[in-house]
Amino acid sequence: MKNILRNKIYPAAVIALLGAAISLLICTIVGEKGVVKGFLPLWLFLFFGLLDIVLDKVPHTARWKWFKPAVFAAAAVVILLLLALFA
Repeated sequence: MKNILRNKIYPAAVIALLGAAISLLICTIVGEKGVVKGFLPLWLFLFFGLLDIVLDKVPHTARWKWFKPAVFAAAAVVILLLLALFA
């Protein structure tokens, strides 16, 4: 059993978690309006987490010290404006 599961647990867990997140996103989009607002902290966490991962993958962002905080602040302002318009 140990040899069968070697180096396969983490990829399986990542695939399962991504599948759960995608299905939750689809259910939230298809579902009622209250569900979207109810899961807003989860969506914000996922959005900023993915944004952080993407900014870590971009090679030139490490040279500019204030680039990531500026991008996060700009994304937060856009989200707040969208919430103010559509809420």
